[in-house]
Amino acid sequence: MTRKTKEELKALIVQFYALDPSDEQIAIFYENEILPHDKRSIVELMTNHSIGYSGPLYKDMSDSCHNCGFDVTQLLPKDINSWPQCTSVWFTFFNGKEMPEGFENTTYGNDATPSIAHKSGRVYVWFYDEFTWKDIGWDDPMVKYQVITHHRENLYGEDWDDCVITNTNDWDEVLKVIETWRKTARKKVEVKSPDSGEYLELFAFKEWGTYQAVSTLHDEPELYYAPMNKDGTPDTENIGVTEYFDDSDNSNFLETINDFFGTKFTTNDFPSMRNETDEAYEIEEWHRKEGE
Repeated sequence: MTRKTKEELKALIVQFYALDPSDEQIAIFYENEILPHDKRSIVELMTNHSIGYSGPLYKDMSDSCHNCGFDVTQLLPKDINSWPQCTSVWFTFFNGKEMPEGFENTTYGNDATPSIAHKSGRVYVWFYDEFTWKDIGWDDPMVKYQVITHHRENLYGEDWDDCVITNTNDWDEVLKVIETWRKTARKKVEVKSPDSGEYLELFAFKEWGTYQAVSTLHDEPELYYAPMNKDGTPDTENIGVTEYFDDSDNSNFLETINDFFGTKFTTNDFPSMRNETDEAYEIEEWHRKEGE
């Protein structure tokens, strides 16, 4: 049996209801024609109103839509073509909007509310209405949109201290936040390290013509680099550990790296920039390790 789509089932329901069926006929029709293709009720298929356990709020069975509170007992079979649609944010959140470039619909039924996200996973936009807001349990005044951005990490299921959160009721402000993030976001490429076999997240630093990554495979973090090809991709054949950097052009290499990766590298962490036999360095390292 070929499973019918929702739109095909809706057309079949409208055609059937035009015959002014009895309650018994409706029950038989549902069991034979709808249930083999879709477990949702006729009301849910036609209007998106949720009256059972299929809604995202998981409340007890009732005569009111779990998502928008509409009293479905007002729906009369003869008016099926004019049944009001569910106004829940789950079904209306993107009405009249265009998907920002590089974004996709990431709405998932087990989340508290619908969302879109940048394909990098570093920007999420969450959409709210009064029902989803109350379901989360926040006491603050409701907002329509919450934008969460991070310059480096994937956000879903994570709670980074340095992410940026913007609450607003203005979609134009959402777009401005996204554009601000784009201006500072660095391209990320995941590659396999040729020496350790570890997967590295390389980030593009166009100002230096390189990609940089931090490895935490060992006790101490290590900085890796890969030259940037002319087309902007990393030269994966020449990935290596950074042993030296030149700050003679005041490029603030260490400051930029530490700020981006959240690290605390010093010059002494780069072998070619220190004297391994320097007594002061040896003492500094001993004290540091003893203090850990």
